[in-house]
Amino acid sequence: MSIWEACVGLRWGNPEFNASTGANKLCSDAMANETKQHDFEILADEAIKLLRMDLGELYATLGGQLLAQHQPTRVAGIVSYLSALRSAAEARSLYEALASGPSLNEWGKGLGIIYEELRQDGRKHFSEISADIRKAIGNEDILRMSDQVTRSAVQVVAMIIGANLRMPRELDPIAATLAAILFKIGLRNFCNQNGPDIL
Repeated sequence: MSIWEACVGLRWGNPEFNASTGANKLCSDAMANETKQHDFEILADEAIKLLRMDLGELYATLGGQLLAQHQPTRVAGIVSYLSALRSAAEARSLYEALASGPSLNEWGKGLGIIYEELRQDGRKHFSEISADIRKAIGNEDILRMSDQVTRSAVQVVAMIIGANLRMPRELDPIAATLAAILFKIGLRNFCNQNGPDIL
């Protein structure tokens, strides 16, 4: 019987599981830990999917995740721009006599600016936390394990990052993106370089 099954039995008053308050606390902690571990299994799969992207796109992804730290007007500006783009395209498709408005090239420039800002935000954040990450993963056992990109290696690195950066559970997806960036760079390469980051 797993800890999970035993704790579920305890929680729902199964007569086989008669336990003290301490056992209840232990089960609560174990269930929370098992749930957290399951979340990191999913996040490891997500990080592996992210490895298809180039490094700049990964930094932009991280920058997008960090938008929650910015003033709402910055996010609203991005949303308004994207909404205007969609509205112009819809209006043009409904009524072809309308002037085409800004060219696709002009819209592309605006989207390029948004992408570049997100990429810079991601690079800046990565640079700021690089020393902490380097300390956390700069262990020969971790580096050896991460020589090959496997689901379990990515999961371990994401968990180490989340724990060492003391991220609240809601921000665990950022740890997955950071793990993808590290695997894209190469953990050994990252740990052996002297500067704040590899770009």
